[in-house]
Amino acid sequence: MNDTIERKFDLGDFSQIIEEPEQEEIQETDNNIISDERFNDFITIMPGNITHEGCELILEQHHNLPYSSVVEDENKQNGFIPVDVKEGLSYKYEHECGIDYSVIEHNTKEFKNVIQVFESIIPDHPDFECINYMMIAHYKQDTFFPPHRDIADSGDTATMMLLLNDDYRGGRINVSGNMIEGTHGTCVMFNNSTQVWHSVEPIYEGDRYVLLVWFGRENGLD
Repeated sequence: MNDTIERKFDLGDFSQIIEEPEQEEIQETDNNIISDERFNDFITIMPGNITHEGCELILEQHHNLPYSSVVEDENKQNGFIPVDVKEGLSYKYEHECGIDYSVIEHNTKEFKNVIQVFESIIPDHPDFECINYMMIAHYKQDTFFPPHRDIADSGDTATMMLLLNDDYRGGRINVSGNMIEGTHGTCVMFNNSTQVWHSVEPIYEGDRYVLLVWFGRENGLD
């Protein structure tokens, strides 16, 4: 990357390299939160802020859901809807790319169980005012997610990725050129998600589980 500087952070058993333009500034706080401020946009990495028990509770929601058949949702880009589950209930399906997804619907027991794990770390920021969508993703060996922006819903303003396990190889997260890897309980959050390019590198060995949450503003975008 041209005109960049490289800084390495060693935070216990979490190590990462962040590359960024020279005029930007990394801030590290006492509670191990790293914020990368960019013209009111930011990337926040919270290493190990969620306990093993919290991660296990979220994984339990995924494993307990039965698989459903889905069809493409004509009203949502890259979206799917179940054909054998009542509207408003959570469901799980296998995408053609090989990744399994559990869609956690609002006002369900799964939603209540999951949000209690991470609600205390949601940033006090307008782009994180409400949850638009929530999923648990299961990446199997050789699966990955190519560079993309979160454009399925124009009302999305921020994205959160919470790593639920770490017994796999590969699967580093790339957010705007920042390479991120961590142990279970590590949380990555960034706003302006419809404009920020991000991806997941291939899984070389094992299974990777991650909670994905998309946020919006209560009154929509101004």
